[in-house]
Amino acid sequence: VTNDLLSQNNGAGADLLGITGYMSPQGGIDPSYSPRTPAEVIDLFTQGKESARSWVRAQKAIADAAGLGITFYEGGVGLVEDGVIEGGLAIGAITELLMATGRTPAFQSAVEAWLDMFREELGDS
Repeated sequence: VTNDLLSQNNGAGADLLGITGYMSPQGGIDPSYSPRTPAEVIDLFTQGKESARSWVRAQKAIADAAGLGITFYEGGVGLVEDGVIEGGLAIGAITELLMATGRTPAFQSAVEAWLDMFREELGDS
């Protein structure tokens, strides 16, 4: 999609490519999460970071090839069941699990690891 966007008018007028990280667990969050523990959610969240790394590298390569700077924005961690943002109904037990996960010190460390990955791949400017 990024290449298609930049191909419009040869990217004329573009100075910067802005991306977001979509910080979320590997594979999304669905009803299978009901029996999980916060530690299991954190493990899946960490796996999601490694999957995102290749996407971030690809976006950086596109920006470099187009002679553009790149910036990263993350509005918050995606610990929300799939479809809820689009108007779907939340499952109470999963919501409680995600809230409990988000309160753990281990989750803070996992989020910091995501942010470190973005800095490693994109720089810190």
